[in-house]
Amino acid sequence: MNRSEFKETMRSTHVMETPAAEEDSIGVEIWRYPPRILAREGLVDPLSLYLSQCGSSDDRIQDRLEDLLAEHVEW
Repeated sequence: MNRSEFKETMRSTHVMETPAAEEDSIGVEIWRYPPRILAREGLVDPLSLYLSQCGSSDDRIQDRLEDLLAEHVEW
């Protein structure tokens, strides 16, 4: 979600920010633009997903990003 969606969610729900992960907590990414504008069937578009995760040092994520590129990019 983008910053304005996050602020509205925090204002209109019982969601609370926590300084560290707790049981039953989730992580939320704040994007510069509303990712729903490019979403398909409720899922983020592949390019945005790739760009949001390409700096990860987790080898599992890097492997999946390679798969994602292979699925969606024609060389």
